[in-house]
Amino acid sequence: MKKIGLTLLLFISYSFTTAKCQYKIDSIDACWMVRHKLDLRLIQNNAKTIFKKSSDKCVFTLIDKIADSGVKKNNLEYFRTLSIFCQKSDGYVSEYLCEVLRR
Repeated sequence: MKKIGLTLLLFISYSFTTAKCQYKIDSIDACWMVRHKLDLRLIQNNAKTIFKKSSDKCVFTLIDKIADSGVKKNNLEYFRTLSIFCQKSDGYVSEYLCEVLRR
C-alpha cells in the first residue's frame, strides 16, 4: 500500500512538472505574450529566445506593450525588462528600443 501511494505521488509530481515545462516552452513566442497578461519574469529569463523564435513585428509590439504598461502602472519592473532586452538584443531590437525611449 505504501509503494502504491509513493508511486502515485511520484507520477503526479512528474506530470505537473512536465506540464509546467511545456507551458513555458510554448509561451516564449512574443505574439502569444502580446495577447496575454505579461509575465515579466518569463520575459526577462527568455529574452534572447523570444527574439529568435518570434517575428520582428511581434517583438516590436511586445516592447511597446511593456513600455506602455510601465508608464501606466508606474512600475520599474517593466523598465528593468526593457533593460534586459537591451542587454540581450541584436541590432534591430536595439535600434527599436532607442526609438521607444525617445517617445
